[in-house]
Amino acid sequence: MKFHSEWLLDDPIEVMTDLEKSLHSKDEIENLSTSEYFTDIDKALYLLDKGQLSQKLWVVRAISSYMHQPGSEQVLAELIDRLPYWNESAQEEAGKAFTTVLSSNCFPTKYYENLLLLILQILETETWSLQETWGEAFAELAKRYCKRSQTEAFSLSAFHQTDNIRSVGGYVLSACVEAQKGENCEDLLRKIYAMTQDPSSLVRKNMCKALRIIMKVLPKKQIESQVVPEAIKLVEDDSAEVLESALPLFCDLMDYCSYSCKENIIETIKCSFFTGQGNKLSQVKLKYFGKIMVSLRLCMDEEFREMCTKWYIGFDNVKENDIKPLMAYNFPALLYIIGSMNDQLLRVFSILAEDTRWEVRKCIAKQIGDVCKLSGNKEGELFQIVNSLLECENVIEILLDQFFIIAKSLKTHEKLLEILVEEVCVKSSNWRRMVVVIKELLSFCISFDCSAIHEKVALQVFEYLKIGTRPVQISSAKLLAEILYRNLPKREEFFGKILQLAKSQSYCHRIGFIEFCAAMSTVCSHMFFCKYFMQSLKIMCKDSVKSVAYAFAIHYVDFRLAIAFGNSDLQSEFRCILNYYLETDDKFLVQTSLTSDEKLDKLYNDYYNSTAELKENSKIKYETEMAAKESSEPKIQTSRPKPRKSTIAPRNSSHNPTKRHSLGEIDKTELNKVLQKVSNKRKVLK
Repeated sequence: MKFHSEWLLDDPIEVMTDLEKSLHSKDEIENLSTSEYFTDIDKALYLLDKGQLSQKLWVVRAISSYMHQPGSEQVLAELIDRLPYWNESAQEEAGKAFTTVLSSNCFPTKYYENLLLLILQILETETWSLQETWGEAFAELAKRYCKRSQTEAFSLSAFHQTDNIRSVGGYVLSACVEAQKGENCEDLLRKIYAMTQDPSSLVRKNMCKALRIIMKVLPKKQIESQVVPEAIKLVEDDSAEVLESALPLFCDLMDYCSYSCKENIIETIKCSFFTGQGNKLSQVKLKYFGKIMVSLRLCMDEEFREMCTKWYIGFDNVKENDIKPLMAYNFPALLYIIGSMNDQLLRVFSILAEDTRWEVRKCIAKQIGDVCKLSGNKEGELFQIVNSLLECENVIEILLDQFFIIAKSLKTHEKLLEILVEEVCVKSSNWRRMVVVIKELLSFCISFDCSAIHEKVALQVFEYLKIGTRPVQISSAKLLAEILYRNLPKREEFFGKILQLAKSQSYCHRIGFIEFCAAMSTVCSHMFFCKYFMQSLKIMCKDSVKSVAYAFAIHYVDFRLAIAFGNSDLQSEFRCILNYYLETDDKFLVQTSLTSDEKLDKLYNDYYNSTAELKENSKIKYETEMAAKESSEPKIQTSRPKPRKSTIAPRNSSHNPTKRHSLGEIDKTELNKVLQKVSNKRKVLK
């Protein structure tokens, strides 16, 4: 069928029918579509019966969304009957869906037995990913259908079963322990502990998952006496796959252990953990080294710290590519347990920082802030490392949100501040990066003397306040409020521009004004805020553009709490605004107003108490001092002596008059005396 303009003259229904026939035959259309009046359940049953496999998978993936509808049990029954005949990938998808339905407690109890038989049938496959998926479904079923599942799980965990089947059986036994909340589970626990030392590494690896489940339901005393010894055996395992699962388990287990138990654990792992650095096991240990050290940090003695340091530094001689990124990743944890940077650690860190591979540099850059916090007396050396990282453009983006921590820790901020100013002045489409830059600049302005860059940054941030995305506007408003409040004597030129935003035709400008007012209300005193901004701000509450009214409603609490305690007129006006919002048909305004009303009740006492009054008085004092400084500026100017005009001194000759510049009052008096003497002398001579 040709596509051309003559279609416009044809009957559109006939045209679409012809097009549909050209794409699909009649039989295909019947197989691929269902009637429009079908419910979700009808469609699901229809597709399970006549649909293609992809459509059946759609039913499987969407099953949790219509489990509360009448007839959903029939869909489950159809699925259970048909699943044995599907291919393994489709069965795996169905296993995930059944796990979700079971965990949400939507699965009908009358089909528990049917599902159990289906699970046992599917577990007979030899594909581990499929067995593992349905093992999760079996574990969820065991929490709800415990006795029957426990019997089958014991059978699956028998020694004559394959490694895969035993792994699933042991995991399901732990779910049975969870279902019984650890009570009367001696036989189950004994079986689980025995399986942690199974000859198969796959079984031992999966028993780490089982121990993770039972440690959440057993009492602390039982965990320390039974689970911890089994976990330590797994940590000492000679299989890297088992160790990969055992070490995260060990770290989580430490949260359940007492101080004395951790001390005993340290004594145990002193002998077994710190093995040579040249094998796969040590690489796995290095991967989780930081987490383990942090979990045991409170119980370490000096000997253990030295062992940790010596073992870690030993990896410096290993040439494998994967070692250096792991060393960089775990360095902050080692530094944390040592307490501060020393010469030995600085040498290792410098070597890591010199590595040009991206994986290493990325790890160093992400954690340089944590390292700088514990710099000790090595601020200069660490700042050199920071400088070397700043030479890479990709690394700067990672470092940006750590600039303030680095500057504060290393007691130097000039260069980092310069970079931030350059970043904020470059127009970028990456608004997330700009938000980070502005937030860091705000921290710098609060903590350091940044008066030299205030004017330049304020002009740029003011532009972002007008045209930036909402997150950029919010951050810009906070920075601009902080800068202007620190430069109150120069506020007039900026306040005029900001107040113009309230009258702008652009709704983005008006939203920017609201965001600035919200930021300023937290910085200045109530009196100052109401004097300069409240009159223009109140008009925004009923703005014709909903986005502007929404912005005001979001910050309603901030503006209401910015009113001085005794200003009953303004308080009454804001109460009327809240009532107006509550009476509108706008769902967002009503919901926001209800939230604001609740929030006001909670925060009112925090904003109007003796502590808040002291803060308010200190702000008023600062503003008064700034006002006095501002008013004294013109007086100082007027009291200064006027520029002295050049005065022509008496001529020495008629051809070369001598100029005398800037004669003061004293000089003029002396000159007059001399002239008077000369005049008298001439009279005498005459």
